[in-house]
Amino acid sequence: MLDLFKKLGNLYTILGIEPTDDKKAIKKAYKTQSLLLHPDKNPSPNASMTILRLIFIILDEEFHRLQQAYNVLSDPQQKEQYDKYLKNQKYHEERVQGISKERKKFAEELNRREKEEEMRREEEQKKQASKEEKRREEVEISYSNFDKF
Repeated sequence: MLDLFKKLGNLYTILGIEPTDDKKAIKKAYKTQSLLLHPDKNPSPNASMTILRLIFIILDEEFHRLQQAYNVLSDPQQKEQYDKYLKNQKYHEERVQGISKERKKFAEELNRREKEEEMRREEEQKKQASKEEKRREEVEISYSNFDKF
């Protein structure tokens, strides 16, 4: 059954209805769509034979998808299974998106910390260089004072 659900896509969209619609609305949508898609009910007289065949093939495939959607959604047990399937798909997508958001947030935090550490090290190196420069100056002053004596 799951293979059929994956193959067909969103059955509510195929029928043009909402998940909350009742059985009567499902049947009405099916009848309306089937009249539009059924190859025998909707031939195109102005098309050439090749294009007409392609149109019939596409209409036929869409009609079969429509029939399968109706069969699933008109049976309460299959409809319940399909709704669970959709709910699980939505949960999985949200979970993947949530993980992606968490990863992005983690990466941003890691980058921020690395930049802070790099700045801290640079500051520490500047302080060290400044201390060494002061020591050199002190030593030079000491030598210059020593030379005076």
